Amino acid sequence: ITWVTGVQTCALPICRVEGRPKLAEEIVESARDAIRRTGAVADVRLRHPLSDEELAKVVEVARDFELAKATSTPAAELPPPAMLVLALFGWTAATTSSPNSPVLTCTLCTREVLITSYITPPATPPTITSPAPTFDVVSQHQSFCPFVDAHPPPSSSPTSTSSPATAIPRKRTGWQLRLDTLATRSEEHTSELQSP
Repeated sequence: ITWVTGVQTCALPICRVEGRPKLAEEIVESARDAIRRTGAVADVRLRHPLSDEELAKVVEVARDFELAKATSTPAAELPPPAMLVLALFGWTAATTSSPNSPVLTCTLCTREVLITSYITPPATPPTITSPAPTFDVVSQHQSFCPFVDAHPPPSSSPTSTSSPATAIPRKRTGWQLRLDTLATRSEEHTSELQSP
């Protein structure tokens, strides 16, 4: 999908979401890859703008994807919700030379973050320490990143509450466009999930 915004056409990959099943696959596989590469990422403390209902929807869509895929291959364990959130917001694990230095990266804004300070330490005897800081999945992106820089929605999305002739598209961030895609429920998407 390519759409025009004023005089500019959005050609970024984030603007071309190919439907719910493809996005669900991308998020689940990205979360799995992050666990494979770093392991420790699963223990990262996150801050995100998702409501409990939105987070539940992300997990539900990932679970639906896994169940549909399990008909042709053995079912794999679903990645933890924190890993799915990282993937939804565009964060992937970067390959580093040291397994003790896990790095998250965004391929669209090229931001790289060493996440050791955001990892909850293993249980230790009680001491007076401050808790690990939280990794903010939005503010860690560069300000120009499509995941956090607002874009008008694709032309097939609802635009506003005004009449169609005078409708002005609401701007949506990349993560909101992805969340909207996951939240879309139609017979077409359901049948796509169940197809081989």
